[in-house]
Amino acid sequence: MRAGVIALFVVTLVNYLVLTFWSLPIIETEAGGLRPFDLRSQGYDLHDAQAFLTVLSDLGRAQYKGLHRWLEIPFPMLAACALAFLVWRYTSDAPEWVRPVMWLIIGVTASFDYLENLHVARMLAAGPDGITAALVDAASTATVNRSMLGTLAGFGILGLMIRHLLRRRRG
Repeated sequence: MRAGVIALFVVTLVNYLVLTFWSLPIIETEAGGLRPFDLRSQGYDLHDAQAFLTVLSDLGRAQYKGLHRWLEIPFPMLAACALAFLVWRYTSDAPEWVRPVMWLIIGVTASFDYLENLHVARMLAAGPDGITAALVDAASTATVNRSMLGTLAGFGILGLMIRHLLRRRRG
């Protein structure tokens, strides 16, 4: 089991690093410095989305619709599994309700990530003149919810880890 857990964390980390430090910077560069939808944690509106899609080059569009999208397919599930393992690992001495609540937050975060990816793909296919305010609002809402819940899960896991370490030191 230990080798499987290590493999999960390595694959998740590599996927994250490639997305964050290779793919997203290409898209941002090819959009004239405008941040990709995935990085707009506070959301965006129709005007923002149209501006991004208007300046996004063919290379940037191909990156977003191609390799980036392929990297995004496994990422929410990989991240959810890795985080769920951390919750399992650090909740053995936590109140009974903590584990299912944290797993729910992680699962809903992954769902919003997949929903965000679906809407971004639809916006890229529609282009700046074909997107609607409803589509952009749905994509933006998914992005904001994914960001907020992901942050909540991250801080929750960090709190569980600190709590676990403090309890081990005392006892």
